[in-house]
Amino acid sequence: MFKKLKGLDYKYFVCVFITIALLLLSFFFIISYIRLYESIKDLGLSIAYYFCELLQIPYTFKPSINNISSTSQLLIDNFNMIDFSNFKLYFGIGFNASLNKDTFLRYINNVLRFLSRFSKVLIFIVPIIFLIVLMYRKYFNENDNEPNSDSKALKMFKWLEFNIYIPIREWFKSFVFFVQERKYFIYIWLIILCLHFNLFTIIIEFLSFYFYFAVSFDFLSIFKQLYKLLIDLIPILQSVPLPIWLLLALYIFNNIRKNIAYQILNHNEMKNRGFINSIGQVCMVCSPPGVGKTTVLTDWGLSLGVMFRDKALEKILENDLKFPFFPFINFENEIKRAINFHQIFNLASARSWVIKKRIRFEKSNNKSKCFDYDFNKYGLYYDDNLKIMYLFDMLENYVQLYFVYVIECSLLVANYSIREDDILQDLGNFPIWHSDFFRVDTRYAEAYSRHAHIIDFDMLRLGKKVIEDNEKANAFEFGVIVMTEGGKERKNTIELKEVKKNEGMANQKNDLFNMWLKMARHSATIDNFPFIKVIIDEQRPESMGADVRELCEKIVFISKQEETKTPLMFFYLETIIYDFIKGRFNNFYYRYRFVRSDNTLLMYLAKKIVSKYIHYYDRLKNTFSYNRLILETEKGTLDNNFEKHYYYKSHKKIYSKRFASDCFSDFFVNKGLSSKLGLMDLEEYETERATLDELSLQKSYFIMDLLEYTQKE
Repeated sequence: MFKKLKGLDYKYFVCVFITIALLLLSFFFIISYIRLYESIKDLGLSIAYYFCELLQIPYTFKPSINNISSTSQLLIDNFNMIDFSNFKLYFGIGFNASLNKDTFLRYINNVLRFLSRFSKVLIFIVPIIFLIVLMYRKYFNENDNEPNSDSKALKMFKWLEFNIYIPIREWFKSFVFFVQERKYFIYIWLIILCLHFNLFTIIIEFLSFYFYFAVSFDFLSIFKQLYKLLIDLIPILQSVPLPIWLLLALYIFNNIRKNIAYQILNHNEMKNRGFINSIGQVCMVCSPPGVGKTTVLTDWGLSLGVMFRDKALEKILENDLKFPFFPFINFENEIKRAINFHQIFNLASARSWVIKKRIRFEKSNNKSKCFDYDFNKYGLYYDDNLKIMYLFDMLENYVQLYFVYVIECSLLVANYSIREDDILQDLGNFPIWHSDFFRVDTRYAEAYSRHAHIIDFDMLRLGKKVIEDNEKANAFEFGVIVMTEGGKERKNTIELKEVKKNEGMANQKNDLFNMWLKMARHSATIDNFPFIKVIIDEQRPESMGADVRELCEKIVFISKQEETKTPLMFFYLETIIYDFIKGRFNNFYYRYRFVRSDNTLLMYLAKKIVSKYIHYYDRLKNTFSYNRLILETEKGTLDNNFEKHYYYKSHKKIYSKRFASDCFSDFFVNKGLSSKLGLMDLEEYETERATLDELSLQKSYFIMDLLEYTQKE
């Protein structure tokens, strides 16, 4: 027996001890158990009354739901609550009972009593504040230059923190985790507390009144039930301290305001998607450097990846309902196996796979060759009054839609890296994508994040290719092409003036990229919907050749970015606290660092407290903040007809380590590493006016022309 106990986790004994302690507290809540018995009796009589009245059965008993318990007076006396008659009086009079001369005088009297008590506290606090100010000033009179040395007070505090506080905190964390894994303890404790605090009694009393009121329609009794409810709430109001109620209220309010803010962000995202749908298959976004065009481009790409999967899911359901009794789970399991064995790897192979299944079925006309579908009972054709669809025609659409929806990789193909953190949840049935941009926890996101595919432009060239017989040449069929600095890739007519179409190597005139752009939707259309989008950014639309530019249904200009907004209610209060704390701490910190280089208890505590609040504030701000962009759209033909739109840039969505705005920086890093000089090594001007020798050091075309002209003169 002792050997078995030896291997038992001692936390079990702690849980048993807590359970016994809660049970022993029952002796302090005897009245609650009496009320539980009375409520069960009330429920029985109310149910009997309900059926007797409903079925017109004679009865002699009287429902007890309107009886006030004999134990109520004990609770009222303990809680100093007014009696029932006074309760009715004050409840009926309402505000008039509060807004009178006596109430006002009592209020003034309470205010004066409070000021009297506060003045006594103030007399005690003022010397302490004065002492703290003197110590604070002394703090900066000492010039300590021992780098990173701890003061005696700090050493003592750290010993207490790491040897007492942190072990206790970690034990509580481990205990909470232990209990969470054994939820039966939580259920037992909640049941006991509900019994103590009359919560079961309140529920049973509500049911009792429901059955009574359903046939009696006794509206006057509602008032008495409210009174009984207040009495039944006395145990929990009496037992739970006020600070806990305040913390609970704050927690509930915080959750409510967060949910409202999440709804606003999701509503903004839906408006963004409506705009993205309106910009056509090919679109270009333009703005001067640094305004945020690549940020907008990335934002669109992230939304489009989710939109394509959502559209595939919508189409899957549409096709499902055309043949509602087809065993789609069998079909989907076959698709998964085919994907795992690389029999299905693109849309063309998916079509080919279904066609083979169709041929086998039509040869055998066997149920087993039709995924166990009883076609004799449910039929092989669907008539939508436009056309008659054959089962395998529907399955050809279904397999492609399912493939688009289920593949666990990014749908983005880009010339810079974009990170996505949506996750496919699959219990072995129908998978569901979790693609909420705002509720995802960044601490776990990277564990299942993925990145955009590296673009190989040979995939988009129908003509000459940079690498002949490139195995990736035909790999792209559907998805989102995201191309930053598109004009530098394709160039315009002036820049291509010297480029010849009949050159042996691939160039912008013979690779037929423009032809692919015009016909790309043909490879990506499934069930009449094109699962393809090409989005490009550039500083100015004229940087792109006219042929490509005019294929853009819309050219989007970023006109203005409005100030950051946060939809959390009362967030401005947290901002005021943040500005106050941060401002005071910054002044203290820089002054401290100038005078001292040691570590003291005051600085340690200040950093600990301030950093906690700043961390809390930053997480809230980064989760819920957004900017509204004012966009102007123009047709690719540059007809000077502009339309104004709004786009909402959520910080949580786009700045969660999604992309690097300096996506081509490695080129310049390599360039910098090849140099042996830096900024400190460059020559400086000797005076306010540059000499001729200093001007010549600029290697400027303008200066060289001037010097050449001077020499000729």
